[in-house]
Amino acid sequence: MRIIEIVKKIRTLCLIIIGLVLSNGCSNDLDRIQGFYQKSQVYYQKAVAKYKELIARGKDLDRLYFELGLLYYRNRDFPSAIEVLKKSSDERALKFLAICYYLNGDFTDALEFFQKISLLDDESLYYYGLTCERLNLFDDALGVYKKIKEESFKTKAEKRIYLIERQTHSLNIKEISPRVYEILKNAPSSQDYPQAGALVLYCDEKIQVTHQRTEISNFHYIIKILNERGKKDFAEVHIDYDSTYEKIELEYARTIKPDGTVVEVGSRHLRDVTRYLNFPLYSNVRVFIISFPEITEGVVIEYKLKIYRNQLINKKDFVISYSLQSGEPIIHAEFTVSIPKDNPLNIKFINEEYNHFKAELRPKIREEKDYLIYYWQFKDIPQIIPESNMPSYTEINPTILLSSFDHWQEVYNWWWNLTKDKISADKAIKQKIEELTKDLVDEEEKAKAIYNFCAQQIRYVAVEYGQAGYEPHSAQDIFKNKYGDCKDQAILLVAMLRQIGIPSWPVLIGTKDYYNLNEDFPGLFFNHCIVQAQVKNKLIFLDPTCQTCSFGDLPIDDQARRVLVIKDEGYQIDNIPLSEAEHNLIKQELKIKVNPE
Repeated sequence: MRIIEIVKKIRTLCLIIIGLVLSNGCSNDLDRIQGFYQKSQVYYQKAVAKYKELIARGKDLDRLYFELGLLYYRNRDFPSAIEVLKKSSDERALKFLAICYYLNGDFTDALEFFQKISLLDDESLYYYGLTCERLNLFDDALGVYKKIKEESFKTKAEKRIYLIERQTHSLNIKEISPRVYEILKNAPSSQDYPQAGALVLYCDEKIQVTHQRTEISNFHYIIKILNERGKKDFAEVHIDYDSTYEKIELEYARTIKPDGTVVEVGSRHLRDVTRYLNFPLYSNVRVFIISFPEITEGVVIEYKLKIYRNQLINKKDFVISYSLQSGEPIIHAEFTVSIPKDNPLNIKFINEEYNHFKAELRPKIREEKDYLIYYWQFKDIPQIIPESNMPSYTEINPTILLSSFDHWQEVYNWWWNLTKDKISADKAIKQKIEELTKDLVDEEEKAKAIYNFCAQQIRYVAVEYGQAGYEPHSAQDIFKNKYGDCKDQAILLVAMLRQIGIPSWPVLIGTKDYYNLNEDFPGLFFNHCIVQAQVKNKLIFLDPTCQTCSFGDLPIDDQARRVLVIKDEGYQIDNIPLSEAEHNLIKQELKIKVNPE
């Protein structure tokens, strides 16, 4: 058959490419290799077209659908493979259909089709086991993996079994890690810290910004659980990350019992889930969860992981904040930042007046190859004990801020380029504006109607600014989906207000529980986005995420803050005043009637 010859040509070309790479080494003729690759793609498309032509003739369809699906599968076009393989009754199609569903991330469908296969070969069993793991069916996965006989898949399966079945180690922590053993041996007792729920015995955070403008963060924690509060706070560790640019690699996690024996954290104790399941626009916001087994008072948890970030904020800059204190005492902490020598770094210390424990905030700096290494070490950092109506941690916690931004103009240029094309109204938005304002003449009344719509009819997804990325979605997307985070709701409100001729702009703000803008320290220390509008020649601030705030009012967390207003022609640093006490008053009236009986 001619079609088989085409497929053979693809394989031959691939072998030629591999041969060129192996034989010529660094002196490869890259243009020639690229030519072979392009030809292979041409032959691939010809093969697909030929299969479709033969399918159109209506003969031997089961075989043709299977072979076309296999061709898609080998080219890693899993959605197309699934579509075609579902049309084949060839019993071999079930296997590749199930595998394609797994590789496409459709684990529930994959499980359904694996369970339909009467006789599973070792490759199918391996992917069946992986599917069970993804669906937290760990006992089923173990049973499947143990059926595998063929050596290559058996080796892979044994690794998966090891990760799932990690049990109490026969070794003591003294044998596994003498250094950790010494830390535990010298750990303070709960009597030394009567108000603590846990003790952070060791905390090592290393952040490296590479020459390729990527970021690698290493974290190592050793924490002793003292009581029920400590169990509640540390039995599960949650690490948030943005899957668009970041990935997490867990080196190990374990529970260390008071007698020193170790319980390793296996894959059944790990989860990686989207934080906002019901909001697809923010599916990139994920949380990696470590559930430590056998947590009791007196145990120690230890974990070590890496977070890889493949792109910096604007592809070249970064901001880092490091707070010295936490809700628990910190016995020993180390913090290291490595940056290329040619990368500027600005450092600012805030809340130094609360550094009663006299920690050294100035870093030690050394050169290592073509990097500058900034290093801090802290010991015996007291906990912050919560009090009723106390200020936020960001106001009282000594903190090191680091930023590679040199000027606020750099922040503005980057964010405005992300945003300017998103502020536009389509036909649907214009129709809604007309509907909201058709009987209104007064400019303020029109603005109020639009604000009320955005605040009350667009569901607010409480994603902190930056957690789901820094680039807002388009106003059209937010209007269509009827939900958005702070930056998205702000963009929609700006777009709608501009449509009726009201000048308005997005505003980046650090709320009361975050860092306030510092004019002499440019960076991206914001956790919220609101709007500034000019109504009747008066500038007002609007927060469409606050469903219960009336037009022109702001929640208390937005007040008394310095903000960055992103205007079309440039940025402006402005102040949001604190409203008078009478205006911020919350008044409750309670009427109680006691009946005679």
